[in-house]
Amino acid sequence: MTPSSYKIVKLINGEDIICTITPLKCDKHIRVEFPLKMQVAPRMQRDRVVESLHLSHWVHPATETTIFDIPSTSVIMVAEVSPGLSKYYEYVLKKMDNFDDTIEEIIHEEDIDEDEIYNELLMELDTGSDSIH
Repeated sequence: MTPSSYKIVKLINGEDIICTITPLKCDKHIRVEFPLKMQVAPRMQRDRVVESLHLSHWVHPATETTIFDIPSTSVIMVAEVSPGLSKYYEYVLKKMDNFDDTIEEIIHEEDIDEDEIYNELLMELDTGSDSIH
C-alpha cells in the first residue's frame, strides 16, 4: 500500500473510516481493506482543549476479516488522506493485534515517532482559533 492509496470513507450512518479501496467491476459495492474507524475526541493539552483523533477496529471484535464489500448506497463520500494521517494510519495498523503479520509485508519498515505524527496531525488541523466547538 502507498500513502496515496488511503481513503477516508464517510458512511450514511455517520461513521468515518480510513482504509484502502480496491476497485470492483460492480458499481453496487466498494471493497475496503484494513478499515479503521475514525473518532475525534477532546483532550486536555497544557491549558487548553484540543481535538484528538483515535483510530480503532471498524467491525472488530465481531470478525477478524480485514476486507469488506460495502453497498455504494451506504457511502456519502470518499476523500484522499493527508500525508500526516497516512503515517498515523500506518503506525496504528502496525501496533494493532492481528494485523502485525499482514501489515509487516505491506508497509515498509521504518521507525515512526508517535509524538511527531500526532504533532503533524495537529498542525494540519490547526485553525488558528482557540474556540471550542
